Amino acid sequence: MPEKDIQLLTSEMIAIPSLTTDQEACLKVLDYISSYLGKVHAETYLHTGVYSRIWGDNNTLMNPRLLLSGHIDVVDVEGDDTLFHSKEEAGKLYGRGAGDMKGHVASMLYSYKKWLEEGGPRGVGLLLTSDEEMGGFNGTRYVVEQGLKPKVVFIPDGTLDFSIVKSQKAPHHFVVEIQGQGGHAADSYKIKDPIDSLIAFYLRVQEKYDIATPENGWASTFKMTVVNTPNQSKNKIPDRVTAAFSWRWPPEQILFEEGRDEITNLAKQYGVKILEEEGGGEGCILNENAEFVTQWKTIIEEIIGRGVKFVNMHGTTDGRHFYNSKVAGTKNVLVTSAISGDHHQKGEWVDIQSLNQLSGAISRYMRISE
Repeated sequence: MPEKDIQLLTSEMIAIPSLTTDQEACLKVLDYISSYLGKVHAETYLHTGVYSRIWGDNNTLMNPRLLLSGHIDVVDVEGDDTLFHSKEEAGKLYGRGAGDMKGHVASMLYSYKKWLEEGGPRGVGLLLTSDEEMGGFNGTRYVVEQGLKPKVVFIPDGTLDFSIVKSQKAPHHFVVEIQGQGGHAADSYKIKDPIDSLIAFYLRVQEKYDIATPENGWASTFKMTVVNTPNQSKNKIPDRVTAAFSWRWPPEQILFEEGRDEITNLAKQYGVKILEEEGGGEGCILNENAEFVTQWKTIIEEIIGRGVKFVNMHGTTDGRHFYNSKVAGTKNVLVTSAISGDHHQKGEWVDIQSLNQLSGAISRYMRISE
């Protein structure tokens, strides 16, 4: 029974604690998957300690007509190893990575194995990586830039209830440093406090780039996520403060280069030194009328018996690495998901029936795209 097979696959992958920081455990998941799929051509990549594996036809491995893509790494359980023991309750499967995204990977695996048994790959590939939770630059991005150029990439990742993502916010992160004089808090009136400079810079940037609201969430956000000083005394002004900021915005609303230049200029104005940057402002936008999109939409609506929506995604997926690569990749990035919730939390879950529906839709999608 497909539903039970997919549930078992998910549970067995959850049982392997494949934290992004434990690449040997990630490799165990990839080896488990290879054993499950059986005889099919595969290549493994190891870049800066990160494992990735791609399966498919030998002659079309790097340019498949359809690529199923996902990740098998999970975030830390913060000491609660019981999260690696899945449990079923009221039609949901609970455990670390159940929704993000081992359940979704299991749906792809079940469909792909059936496809292989029926004579595949026939131009359909499968890519699984193990660093998505840390940005995906050494996994998906690396493999893409080795020349991976699919016609269409399908990524079932998120809490989307079968909605289709039309735009993903672009992320960029800054780590900054501000230096000051330091000294006794009693002399604060005559001391340059680097915390004051940090706050002034933060508020100034927020005026333009932290404008999302509960009523209009599809707008830019700019948030301080980390702040540190070497100071351990309550009555001392620190001589140095470091902070990290997370900036996210709809790619159709803001040009990354213009926004970054403005933030960089403000940093100079307030005496803020930018130490590190990462992210690159890479979002992902979908053409809702493209044939590969309408084909999927028709299939999934028939299977679940209702219409699906196009939605915006405030987070990001590895789809951005396909969409933004200047070396290879593709602009045809389809992101959706089954029904799941509470990702990265102790109560993370995925709806078992929806995984079966997703798998059935993938099986049909592989055929219609031939």
